[in-house]
Amino acid sequence: MVRRGYINFKAGKGVAILAKAVKGKMTVDQAGRKGGKTTLKRYGPEFYQKIGKKGGRKVKSLIEKGKRAVR
Repeated sequence: MVRRGYINFKAGKGVAILAKAVKGKMTVDQAGRKGGKTTLKRYGPEFYQKIGKKGGRKVKSLIEKGKRAVR
């Protein structure tokens, strides 16, 4: 079933994706990319390094917490 205003195309391995077929509208992917570029211009690459390290530390602590819970 194809919804009105969308086109259906194959993405590979039997997966079909619905994409906007309306001119002037932005897809979620395009909006995310635009937001990422704006954030990069506003805060610089150091911002991404900082949040990446913060996220990595959080993941590490959660893994250690899970290992302690199993013991």
